[in-house]
Amino acid sequence: MDGSHLSNSSGAVEIESRKERILNAIPLSVVFYFFSSSKSLICMNRKLLNKFLRSSDRFSFYLGEYCFPKFIQSGPNKYFSLEDNRKQNLEQADSAWSRYFKSILQCYSGLYYIREFPLIIERRDRWENYCLANMALDNESLNRKYFLADYFFPDYNLLVEIDSDLHIQEYDKARDEYIQEIWGLKTLRFNEFGCSPENQSYYIREFNKVIECGKTNRVSMIYNSLLVDYFNYKFGSIKQNIDAVERIINTNRLTERVLDLTSYGKVFGNFMDFKDLQYVILGMYDILVISKAYNP
Repeated sequence: MDGSHLSNSSGAVEIESRKERILNAIPLSVVFYFFSSSKSLICMNRKLLNKFLRSSDRFSFYLGEYCFPKFIQSGPNKYFSLEDNRKQNLEQADSAWSRYFKSILQCYSGLYYIREFPLIIERRDRWENYCLANMALDNESLNRKYFLADYFFPDYNLLVEIDSDLHIQEYDKARDEYIQEIWGLKTLRFNEFGCSPENQSYYIREFNKVIECGKTNRVSMIYNSLLVDYFNYKFGSIKQNIDAVERIINTNRLTERVLDLTSYGKVFGNFMDFKDLQYVILGMYDILVISKAYNP
């Protein structure tokens, strides 16, 4: 390592140290001014934020050990409920083929599975490539935001789709290949399962081949970036308030799990802004923020 690099490195450390001393000395009102002009000046604790979002039923829901964003983006400033869409699918009547497969599963002792398991498409470029390669070029396929797998067997990293003749093969192939690349999940497709003894026997043999190979390490699915995206959509307007309160927490030793901000007046926006601030800080830091300015 040459001397010029060392000099530059020590200079950068000194600049950061000087910035920290200045920030500690200036009042909160001035900090708010800087927040409005430079979003990168101070950022939220991402580790605590992720933990909060994964534990909040306003942002996420669980299927077994798997955490999913409650809302995903459908367009600019537009979100829809993934959880509600899944529930609607579950409430729809199963096909005769699916009901028959479900009854067969009762013969497998202790076999754990999840119905209507969501798989969110984050790699838009890869999904579009698979659609192109398999000629699944209709808008519905290309604009797909997520999949719902009929049956997911986490201990075997296996998906089972109970299909009918109405399925579009080009789309199914693109979907299976994308899922295999992104998550390493194998998909078995059973067309009109149980429509004949021969049909049933063949598919059960295919299913047993996977089960008899034994359990594997469960695939990991982490959607932190989607959770944060929705958080920014919902609470982006008060981000500077959250950052400012985080700074107060990090620069003061609180003797109780309560932070009184009365002395700052109504610099935190309107009543609803303050309620949102309370919700986020309580969830992230387990600290109750109060202010007589908002709760006289």
